[in-house]
Amino acid sequence: MMDWYIAMGAQLHEVDDATLINNMPSDLVWNPINSNPNVRVVVDGNSTFILHPVKQENNWYVGYAIEQVVNIGQGNAVYRYHPNNNSPTIWNNDDSTIIADLRNTSKFNKKAW
Repeated sequence: MMDWYIAMGAQLHEVDDATLINNMPSDLVWNPINSNPNVRVVVDGNSTFILHPVKQENNWYVGYAIEQVVNIGQGNAVYRYHPNNNSPTIWNNDDSTIIADLRNTSKFNKKAW
C-alpha cells in the first residue's frame, strides 16, 4: 500500500481516476464491476448514487460512490466520493445512513467529475 501512496506523490485524493487505477496494487481487493456484493443504486431526490463495495478485514463497506444530480432544464452534474481514510460505512447500512455518510465531509471526499 505504501508503494501505491508514494506512486501517487502522497496525494491520493488529488490525482485523476486513470492514474489512481493504473497505479493500484494488484493485491488490493477492489473491482469496479464486483459482483459479490453487487453494485448498489440509491436514489435521493434529484441524485442517483452508484455505490461500489470494498472488502476491509473480511467485511464489506462502501468503497466509493458516483453521484449524478439531474435538474431538469438546469443541467446535470456528476461527482465522485471516496473515503478520507478506510471506509467507515458498512455496506448493509440503510440507504439514508449511507447518503448521510457520503455527505459527511469528515468521512468522504466529494470531487466533481
